[in-house]
Amino acid sequence: MDDLAKAAKIGIATIRRIEGHDAVVICYVSTLMRIQSAFEQAGIRFFDSDAGGGIWFRLATPKP
Repeated sequence: MDDLAKAAKIGIATIRRIEGHDAVVICYVSTLMRIQSAFEQAGIRFFDSDAGGGIWFRLATPKP
């Protein structure tokens, strides 16, 4: 959580609040975009949908 908060430039309390909910979390879109950007910088790719519908992600293919 600490690493993600630093990489996304958001407060650790925000990460804890988001991860602590089992239901829908309400937060700013800009916060979600910062989190997504931090994950992408770490090599995780996000995809809008698949055959079953929904958002999914995977580790990016390493570049030579």
